[in-house]
Amino acid sequence: MPRILIVFLGAATASLLFADPALAQETAPAAPPQRGEGWYFGVTQIIFVLIVFWMWVKTTDWASYDCQTLGLEHAKWSPVLFFPFLFGFVLTLFIPGPWWLFFLVNLPILILCVAVPLTLYIKHRNLYVTVDERVMTPDHIRHVLATRTKMGVKAEKEKPYQAGAPVELRAMGAADESQNQANIIVARQNAEGYVATKNVIAQAAEKRAEKVMLDYTPQDVKVRFLIDGVWHDGEAMERAPGDALLEAAKKIANLDEKDRRNKQEGKFGANYKDLKYVCLLSSQGVKTGERAIVHLTLPKEKKFKTLEELGMREKMREKTLQLMLSKKGLIVFSSLPGGGLTTTSTVAIGSTDRLLRDFISVEDVKNREPEVENVEPHTYDASQGEKPVTRLPSLIRREPDCVVIMDPVEKETFDFMSQQLAKDDLLFFTSVRAKEAPEAILRLLATYKVAPKDLAPLLVFVLNTRLIRKLCPKCKEPFQPSPEFLQKLGIPPERVTELYRERQPPGPDATEREKKEKSIPCTKCGDLRYFGRTAIFELLEVNDQVREAIVKQPKLEVLKKVARAAGNRGLQEEGILLVAQGVTSLEELQRVLKQ
Repeated sequence: MPRILIVFLGAATASLLFADPALAQETAPAAPPQRGEGWYFGVTQIIFVLIVFWMWVKTTDWASYDCQTLGLEHAKWSPVLFFPFLFGFVLTLFIPGPWWLFFLVNLPILILCVAVPLTLYIKHRNLYVTVDERVMTPDHIRHVLATRTKMGVKAEKEKPYQAGAPVELRAMGAADESQNQANIIVARQNAEGYVATKNVIAQAAEKRAEKVMLDYTPQDVKVRFLIDGVWHDGEAMERAPGDALLEAAKKIANLDEKDRRNKQEGKFGANYKDLKYVCLLSSQGVKTGERAIVHLTLPKEKKFKTLEELGMREKMREKTLQLMLSKKGLIVFSSLPGGGLTTTSTVAIGSTDRLLRDFISVEDVKNREPEVENVEPHTYDASQGEKPVTRLPSLIRREPDCVVIMDPVEKETFDFMSQQLAKDDLLFFTSVRAKEAPEAILRLLATYKVAPKDLAPLLVFVLNTRLIRKLCPKCKEPFQPSPEFLQKLGIPPERVTELYRERQPPGPDATEREKKEKSIPCTKCGDLRYFGRTAIFELLEVNDQVREAIVKQPKLEVLKKVARAAGNRGLQEEGILLVAQGVTSLEELQRVLKQ
């Protein structure tokens, strides 16, 4: 309910209390409560009006939140709850009469204007929830008296499915809400699996895990958590509770809990500590048994807006944005799977001049890209045999300045792009999976099945990205590197006095105090030594020297050598800058570069 309306009604009530100059006479102890001159209330009537007003504020606030939580028609119920009270409020304040008429007519009308709409809403919402979630029923009232008052009513026992972590599971996989409610009721009957599901979700949330993997073997269930892009082992489960967990989770996600062989995908919701997760559940039979993965996402996850937020250094940002102002050519984004390709391309395109140039994007209808302001999306259906080139001819006739095609581009689409670039000023954006920028060029040659001499003139630049974990700022340890070590890394010794590394276990010469301090787990990272991730970027500007190498010797080592000679830094050099800045460790950089 809009708070400004509540404030308005409160102000109207207060004006009636304080505006009457003769109010002091009305409130004399010997005088009965009645209207004064100008129809003003006495204190007794005001108190009753304020009590009802307070009850309306509390119940309407609850109903508004409850309505949105259950996904009911909030726009419909807000006026139903507000306007009857407004009518009763005005009626109570402005219909004159003696004090006894107020208590016999005005006040009951005001109470009914609160109770009737609220009752209608409660009856409606109770149809969409499970029996134990219904309110103002005899069972609910008895439960409230037993748990929230001291009226001598024996406290009710906690239902079996209410044990475990304080996680509220929400069925989301069915086509309609009634089936979702039926699924959650059935899942709660499997109390062991329901509680185990809640506990796993809570563990994942506490560990900041993006995914939970459950590997079912004949002996047990191995649990692993994906945290900052790295899998960490959890505590294994016995098969019986593990099977119960998967059965409950599949039911909530509207999957076939008996099918342990075929691939299935669904989703369910989980509320934990004021956060509302959407959990994407996928399961597939494997040789050892079955593997299930739960991917935890937040609808309102932080969205990066600038390349600086992604971790790109200033000079590279300036160069990237300058090259993106090109009027003609092909710009390529690349990374390994899960390496931040979508985020990088979305933020980069969002950072260029979309207000001065006409941008359009061509996307698979079943694989949509994140929305970018002033980039008009157009879709094709790959499942029906369509390709980007299916839509491009009609779109090109609109004479756009820039075309974004992030889906893998096949030869037919590339040929069309190449033809357009030969005759028009047009800038294309696309992507490819590759470990590094020079490899991305070779991948394009293989994907497009095109001669190097046809691709080389089109390329503007390749931006490759790799995600790397950041050292935990609370527990990372400084150390003094030797000049020889710094020289090996290519860091001038006079520029860096200390580097940082993961927290090390106590050495043999450590004092008892140091051993005790080292034995206390870090409260920030959970003793994982790393907290959060940033990106390493490799910008390869395709100049004449690089184009010549693409045409004459399209080999990885040759392209890397020419790119380095042209002043382009590779991923290793960019990563060493992060090591020198204390953002990450040399061990983490080595791990990432081995991928």
